[in-house]
Amino acid sequence: MKKIVRSTGLLLLFLLASAALYAEGPVSQWGSYYAPGNVIPEISLSYEGYRYYGWHYYNGITYYGWRLYGQFGVYPGAEVILWKPNIEGFSPFALGLSGVARLGVPLSRYESFTVGAGAEAVLHLGFRGFDFPGSEYLERIDLFVKLGVGFDFINPQGFRAGFISQAGVNYFITDRFNVGLSYRHWGANQYGRNGVAVQARYRFGRTDDVEGMGEIWKGVTDAVGDITALTYVSQFYAYYGVAAYTGGYYYNPENVQEGTGGIWQYKMDGGSFFIERSLLESRSDGGQWWLLRYFTKDGEDIRYEYFLSPENELKTLYYRDEAGQVQTYRFTDDNALIKIQDSDLVTYEEMESMATRKETVRVNAGTFPNCLLVERSVNGEKSRFWYTDDESVPGRIVKFFYRDVDGNKINGELHQKLGGRKGKFELR
Repeated sequence: MKKIVRSTGLLLLFLLASAALYAEGPVSQWGSYYAPGNVIPEISLSYEGYRYYGWHYYNGITYYGWRLYGQFGVYPGAEVILWKPNIEGFSPFALGLSGVARLGVPLSRYESFTVGAGAEAVLHLGFRGFDFPGSEYLERIDLFVKLGVGFDFINPQGFRAGFISQAGVNYFITDRFNVGLSYRHWGANQYGRNGVAVQARYRFGRTDDVEGMGEIWKGVTDAVGDITALTYVSQFYAYYGVAAYTGGYYYNPENVQEGTGGIWQYKMDGGSFFIERSLLESRSDGGQWWLLRYFTKDGEDIRYEYFLSPENELKTLYYRDEAGQVQTYRFTDDNALIKIQDSDLVTYEEMESMATRKETVRVNAGTFPNCLLVERSVNGEKSRFWYTDDESVPGRIVKFFYRDVDGNKINGELHQKLGGRKGKFELR
């Protein structure tokens, strides 16, 4: 009866392995060389000896000195892959069972021959499909671990059982033949045998297709690129808000003369900086190309060129990255952080209705008579802005002052009026 049960179990295992051997597996983005049904014969050689200096006893004689212990392990065996889970296109793991025999060859006269056998569960991790430079070497690496139970049938201490294991790395020289280095433990004797092993293996059976993770890497690269671009875009928004939106109102630029612009200087407790805003090109459809340039006396200089649609919407931005390469960013309704509303657009006449008085303002760029002074005080924040009727000054602001609730102050003024800027593109 026991023979019938054993034979039936072996037949079922053979049928399962055969069915898996010829079944087609799903295509993976990340996988390994293994497939369910693969059979892998293996031979492994392990040095399990060591030298000990001290007191020893042999054949009734006690002595002090060096003595070699241990065995040279020969491990023939075979492995079958039973399962390769595929999770959303990722199947780097393969699981199987391994049968192994062991011949222990003594390294000295103090040891004896031993013979044993065992069974182990096996887990493999492969790296096929990574698709980046150098991955053609990585994809041939196979990490593995085996855990199981072993038995010594021929042993000076008699029949013994114990925990056995092997862990290491294989390298596929071809798609089927691989060699490896591992660490083995054979616990089925009195002392336990441990040692570094080398193994050679040959894989029989099909190989699952791996389409690779090229598209995933591209998506990751694009996502990182988008994050990097947003860093520059956020910086642009900060300068743009200061230069074009100071005071909370956006002066309609449609009457600004092509090729004109200005440089404003901003002073605060932490130092000062300059921002240039110039109209480089006016298109017949009402769209405009502008220059926005941030710079300091210390030599820091950041340049942006951007396009405004006839509806005053930011559409395209050019900038240089840290490597000095010109990059392009396209604004959409989903990624626009600043949107100019109709209520934000003001005319000189509207500013007159909000002004408290007119003053003559003297700044580095010159003297501007009849400037509108607009004052605000909201929630402890105070600001004053002087607007000119000179249409060649983008935004019309020639001077402003702002103080927040904590007393931090910023002063700004028109440092220089510019002309001759038409077509002065450096990035587009």
